Amino acid sequence: MADPTQTSLALPPFSTPPPKYEVFLSFRGFDTRKGFTDNLYKALIHHGIHTFMDAEQLESGEPVSTELFKATKESQISVIILSTNYATSTWCLNELITMVEPAENDESRLILPVFYGVTPAEARKQIGVHFEEGFAQHKKDFEGEPGEVARWKKSLTAIANLSGYDIRNYRNETMVIEKIVERIFGVLINTFSNDLKDFVGMDRVNKIKSNMSRIGTEEVRVIGICGMPGIGKSTIAKALSQRIRNQFDAFSFISKVGEISRKKSLFHIKEQLCDHLLNKQVTTKNVDDVICKRLCNKRVLIVLDNVEEFEQIDAVAGKDGAELSSRFGKGSKIIITTAYERLLINYNPKIYTIEKLTQDESLLLFCRKAFKKDHPMDGYQKLCYEFLDYADGLPLALEVFGNSLLNRSVEDWSSRLASLKDDNYSGKNKIFNYLKASFDGLENQEQREIFLDIACFFKGEDACRVEKIFESCGYYPGININILCEKYLVSIVGGKLWMHNLLQQMGREVVRGESKREGERSRLWLHTDAINVLKGNKGTDDVQGIFLSLPHPDKVHLKKDPFSNMDNLRLLKIYNVEFSGCLEYLSDELSFLEWHKYPLKSLPSSFEPDKLVELNLSESEIEQLWEEMERPLEKLLILNLSDCQKLIKIPDFDKVPNLEQLILKGCTSLFEVPDIINLRSLTNFILSGCSKLEKLPEIGEDMKQLRKLHLDGTAIEELPTSIKHLSGLTLLNLRDCKNLLSLPDVLCASLRSLQVLSLSGCSNLDKLPENFESLEYVICNLTSLQILNVSGCSNLNELPENLGSLECLQVLDASGTATSQT
Repeated sequence: MADPTQTSLALPPFSTPPPKYEVFLSFRGFDTRKGFTDNLYKALIHHGIHTFMDAEQLESGEPVSTELFKATKESQISVIILSTNYATSTWCLNELITMVEPAENDESRLILPVFYGVTPAEARKQIGVHFEEGFAQHKKDFEGEPGEVARWKKSLTAIANLSGYDIRNYRNETMVIEKIVERIFGVLINTFSNDLKDFVGMDRVNKIKSNMSRIGTEEVRVIGICGMPGIGKSTIAKALSQRIRNQFDAFSFISKVGEISRKKSLFHIKEQLCDHLLNKQVTTKNVDDVICKRLCNKRVLIVLDNVEEFEQIDAVAGKDGAELSSRFGKGSKIIITTAYERLLINYNPKIYTIEKLTQDESLLLFCRKAFKKDHPMDGYQKLCYEFLDYADGLPLALEVFGNSLLNRSVEDWSSRLASLKDDNYSGKNKIFNYLKASFDGLENQEQREIFLDIACFFKGEDACRVEKIFESCGYYPGININILCEKYLVSIVGGKLWMHNLLQQMGREVVRGESKREGERSRLWLHTDAINVLKGNKGTDDVQGIFLSLPHPDKVHLKKDPFSNMDNLRLLKIYNVEFSGCLEYLSDELSFLEWHKYPLKSLPSSFEPDKLVELNLSESEIEQLWEEMERPLEKLLILNLSDCQKLIKIPDFDKVPNLEQLILKGCTSLFEVPDIINLRSLTNFILSGCSKLEKLPEIGEDMKQLRKLHLDGTAIEELPTSIKHLSGLTLLNLRDCKNLLSLPDVLCASLRSLQVLSLSGCSNLDKLPENFESLEYVICNLTSLQILNVSGCSNLNELPENLGSLECLQVLDASGTATSQT
């Protein structure tokens, strides 16, 4: 036998076969058969609930058949539809007795009355026209058997006193049926485990069950139920196994497989398996032989819950699909719940990923825990939804919060919510400890560091952009982010990095746990913590990242350089804070530097930015980045100096050879840029609002990747003919270039990818390109053009007649031109 002291919830094999029927329907045929009862029956069958619905083949008044009596006896739940003519049928009344009388001494039997066209009071007292006429006739027909009539009346009274469903209380019959099915399903899975008494999410179970039915009946298959920690994988596996276990010769559910393996051994898993499936005690020597020889002809259902390592599957199912098929009989199914679906790859598995609960499902589960009802109590509705927002569809959190709020006042709820937001709620520890097990189980420290960086700084950011920052930090983000996704700790949605709110908070809690002193923690994201460390010069070389963003602009004077002790600082963002005072040092480890309103004229001379991937000094006092740059910044991809109104000089372009984005918007003192630009990776070049810039640099042949060029609001007079090298350009913005006199004649021949051309406000554009008869001819050869804006081009006298040849053109704005006035 298995060790009785083990901590896992291991369900023994059922000593008796499950009931033949789960639900028995009792009804009056001509009242409800072709309507309500038939719809209820179909709904029950659809949800996989084995239901008996008598065809009512016998004439009314005949004794209840042996088959029918057996069906009522073997059904776990009876649904009695009390309609207007139910009590006129002795057949129905005899059925009623066979259900009610055994239930008086058997609490496991459940009876659900449905009052259809009659009220509970009428059934209880047998009043109303139909009951009174029916029983008047029964007294006559059974004049010599008064005891029989009394039994019927007693049974009706007992039924009417039960909690049931009064059709009058629902908007429509569909709603009643949904409630009945949900109640029955909940009762059925409750017989399997108390953990399921408040189960929510029947659709998920039914979807898996339905898809499993499409798998070949003889096929031995692994079914993976995967998802993030706390999402309800174990609960769904329990509910699913309850629905299908009667299709198998034997059944084993082994919970906390990973924990058993870590704290005891793999043998304990095999031992439980043999105990459940064979009722056989085994030893370490013969266990594998027993599994392979004794189970190969048995059709078994096995659930391995919370698997963490491949060896735990291998111990039961073998190393691959071939071994799996040889170990268990035809049609066997192995259900595995895990947060790491890659563990199943050897078995050709069918994977089901469990998503978080919907808002309606979350409310239902929360209310069942917090109120023991399916809906909020009066006065608690708003508070309920605030807790729901915090839990964000995670069943574990909903249950923990709901249980802690049971039988508490509105004031207590409000206090608990406030403490939750202030990170003082003790109930969060239970959630975080559960989630942290997956974090602790990561393969290496690098994966943990990446997870913590995302949790503290990069949730919601572009995945490709962040990966490049991680690469500069010395990480290998490709494989490691994939593993984090496979373990449901991180996801990529729409190209952006995401994680569940509670996973994010768990990660931040890990960082808080590094030290009681903020300056000795690896990451600072709360502005209160960050400003305290910087103002007090409390930073140490433990600090790897600081994101300081104040809710309102503020000025802070520094007596000492706060960064002088942070030699390992990799990530720094400062926003809405104007520092003054001592600032002389920046860590050479910086891969990401975003400092709005940087106060100095240049970056520190001692700073060696070899690892920088992004540099953003928007709205700063900077005049030039460095006085001298000894070697190229090979890793710099994004340079953003927007609205640096004192900037007069930018680095030579050959010093930033791999730049992808160059943003110089609003640099009003910048009057020149290097003569040549030939950045093969540049995709976005913005010079908007550089009002003193009169000349665009010559464009090299390698600039084919540039997609967007913004020159609006500059003082340029012409475009260089080398613009022909921008064959990949899709947007050219020349709005309000009032000094622009002409367009080069290479424009239409070379920029065949151009989709957006804005010439709005180019009021002096009157010199036509050489070799062309008109500006209109130039435009009409831009065959990919979708948006053309020539508004405010006052010298444009007419639009081309052949604009129709621009098949892609969707928007044309010619307002404010001479053509709009003719």
